[in-house]
Amino acid sequence: MKAANGLVHPRLSIGRFSFSVSDAEFLEVYTDEDLFQSTGVRIAFTGRQGGFSTGAYASLNLGSQVGDTYNTVLRNRYRLAAALGFEDYPLAVPRQIHGDHLTVLTEATVPTAWIDDLNAGADGIIIEQVPVAALLCFADCASVIMVAPSGIFAVVHAGWRGVMASIAPVALTQLAARTQCLPADCNVYVGPHIRSECFEVSTELADRFVNRFGSASAPDSRHVSLIEALRTDLVEHGANSARIADCAVCTACHPDQFFSYRMQQGICGRHGAFAARRVLQPTDTNGSQADTSGLSALLSDYAC
Repeated sequence: MKAANGLVHPRLSIGRFSFSVSDAEFLEVYTDEDLFQSTGVRIAFTGRQGGFSTGAYASLNLGSQVGDTYNTVLRNRYRLAAALGFEDYPLAVPRQIHGDHLTVLTEATVPTAWIDDLNAGADGIIIEQVPVAALLCFADCASVIMVAPSGIFAVVHAGWRGVMASIAPVALTQLAARTQCLPADCNVYVGPHIRSECFEVSTELADRFVNRFGSASAPDSRHVSLIEALRTDLVEHGANSARIADCAVCTACHPDQFFSYRMQQGICGRHGAFAARRVLQPTDTNGSQADTSGLSALLSDYAC
């Protein structure tokens, strides 16, 4: 159902995407099909099945800095992009550092400077009207995708440090400001992550969460709820609670479906949060499409 501003209300469900026309196998992701049909924005929270990796990284490992073979990771990323219909888009994957830095790509951004920013470390990407896909990688931390009515989107990595630093509300505020809408107009999607029943922490950290986000963020003195902390912080910064869609899946409870750093004792792959927008590219005076091959080449060469 569409709201008055035209953006559908968020709803996450499992979507099945074939790898190729002749391939009988499918890749399953959590997505919002109504969002894609109405805005062209494809969001996807992946699992660990459907790729080429083996061992602790089996099989759709999307992280390139966890010990898996780099070429295999690239094959996994291409398979994901192709299944979702965005194999022709450059793929931006930042070096995640559990910080609060956001990097923004606009049509005016200098590509080499932006890639330097990705390499230096970022835990959130905002992409405006540019045909580039974003991918961030996870193995227990919360993945957050936000979409404005205009189709501009953000993808954020929110571990407990990122949650404490309010990286998701900061991204939402920037997204709304750049699109001249209200934070309440944007959709927020939270992917699979370690839930409170499995996220045991120190009493000191649990107390910090309670002091910052209220009692709902820590059901007892040794467990923390990232989703409740995120929800509280987002709403305090203007988000509409009805527009926050939670996948409601615990990665630690389902290590057969998702990578879990805690359950796999630190040796594991990474599932992903992917977002891209299919738009009609502008044409030049000769009627040809805008060329992003230069940015694509730069992104394919940087170490992510």
